Amino acid sequence: MTGEEMEGGAGSAAPLRIRLQPGFEHPKKTTQRRVNSAAQKAIGADTTQRISQQLLNQ
Repeated sequence: MTGEEMEGGAGSAAPLRIRLQPGFEHPKKTTQRRVNSAAQKAIGADTTQRISQQLLNQ
């Protein structure tokens, strides 16, 4: 049986399943939280979202 014939192998429509550990958070979400926190401390919550998005897009 080749990799293409096995369930979940190359070329298969079967989804790849990955179990994440409890408490796992994607690094981009962690970065977003840190940027939001820094922006809130610097100038207040009203413009935090706009500034954090600009910082992430740099």
